[in-house]
Amino acid sequence: MEQRDSCWIGVDLGGTNLRIGAVGGDGEILSFEKIRSSLLLEGDGPSDRLAEIIRTFIREKCAGMKVEGAAVGIPGTLNKARTEVQQVPNIAGLDHMKASFLEEKLGVKVILMRDVCAILSYDRKAYALPSCEVLLGIYVGTGIGNVIFVNGRELTGKNGVRHLPVRDFYLGAGKVDLRPEEGEIQTAILISEDSCQNTCGHYIKYGMRNAMEIATLGCSVNVRLSEDKSVIERCRIAYGVAGPVPMRCPTSEALATGQKPSAELYNAFAHSVISDINPRNSWRSSKAFRQHIAVEMAGKCLEEAVRRAGGEAV
Repeated sequence: MEQRDSCWIGVDLGGTNLRIGAVGGDGEILSFEKIRSSLLLEGDGPSDRLAEIIRTFIREKCAGMKVEGAAVGIPGTLNKARTEVQQVPNIAGLDHMKASFLEEKLGVKVILMRDVCAILSYDRKAYALPSCEVLLGIYVGTGIGNVIFVNGRELTGKNGVRHLPVRDFYLGAGKVDLRPEEGEIQTAILISEDSCQNTCGHYIKYGMRNAMEIATLGCSVNVRLSEDKSVIERCRIAYGVAGPVPMRCPTSEALATGQKPSAELYNAFAHSVISDINPRNSWRSSKAFRQHIAVEMAGKCLEEAVRRAGGEAV
């Protein structure tokens, strides 16, 4: 291979694998490595570990070349200036990592970008995609990512990408914190890996028909058991149509967490949901009936979630 004077470093942070390569000015890949993303969890922390991986690659693969900079594809959200990571759901510990941190560690310019933007930009050139006003890219890896280009540029809101907890997204009945006057559209629902690892759940819908998800009430319980399956280490319960917005039941969650599964626990858990929900009267169902089935559903969902997680039947 012809010796190059300079190169750029490209890094793709995947939920399963991390890919890193040196790229010449003409786009030719000069060297490439793929390693497990789990290695980021070793050492002093994911940000420091990422910097060390890049630094080692430059030392071993780019000898004799000037490294012009590094571009890092982020499988998550960035701030408007594209200088700081907001959240990476599949790689714990990279939230709030700054480009300036990597620049200090590496001694070169660092560009952060959403990974899907980098992929779609490449695909436009590699596959000679026709020029169009609106271009949508959807990519499937460890997760699913999407991006919209309008006239060749990523579509973001007036103030860039905004990220907020789901509990703050719902403002009231029929109202969400979406700002169309500022050009906002919802592009993703991010679920962290830690939130769903080693968990099992169960959902029950009570409704008048099966054709659509128009429920009189919906209940979902999710649990994580101890290694010996004897204790509920974490419990989550959520309802739809139990109030003006989808809601969790913190009282019930606290009651079940740290407890051994038992018929007595399931019964206490079920009745505790009444303190956290606020169903209404409607033509489909009365408030009293919704409260009644909420209690029944909670106990059954918890028992089934524990069974699916490997707990013993009681």
